[in-house]
Amino acid sequence: MKDMKSKTYKGVLPIKRTPNLKEDPKEDPKQTLAKNPEIKTLTKKETAALYANSKKIHATWHKFYKFIAKTFGKDLYGPPQELTIGKKTIKFENFNEKIFATRLVGYEVMTKIEKYAAKNTEIKIVNCDDSVHACSILVFVPHPTMGISVLFIPQCTDIQNQFFLYENHCKMLLETLNLMRTEVWTKK
Repeated sequence: MKDMKSKTYKGVLPIKRTPNLKEDPKEDPKQTLAKNPEIKTLTKKETAALYANSKKIHATWHKFYKFIAKTFGKDLYGPPQELTIGKKTIKFENFNEKIFATRLVGYEVMTKIEKYAAKNTEIKIVNCDDSVHACSILVFVPHPTMGISVLFIPQCTDIQNQFFLYENHCKMLLETLNLMRTEVWTKK
């Protein structure tokens, strides 16, 4: 989104209209982009700045994710592969997210993540219970200026999910929790 106070871009650029090639197969996307003054093509310098800003915003999450992947899923990487697009070759390894998610369960996982969070104070831990009423944790990982990733680590069940909170979602969650707190704990 474009920051209205400055000329910098944060996140994805808003696009008002994209060509619909099904309706008009003769419509050239390049011509449409050139005609639309609301769509800005980024220069290489602007693209590099946007990428650097994105890396900074998500650095805490990527560092945390590397920690949990290394600690609980180092055997889930596939063999090294290469993908060539034009003149550029990208090297990568597939990672089995499905099996990895089933490993983020239990007391050992909770304690290792709590120790990691104690050293990385921007990450917050909130206690909760899982579906069998065993102590579990919610891990809150910030993405400055963008939002919060939340990871649920249950102690005794293998049902877990991860979700992301934008600022308005965070406000809704806080409002709901505050409302429910007064409703639930004042009726003693």
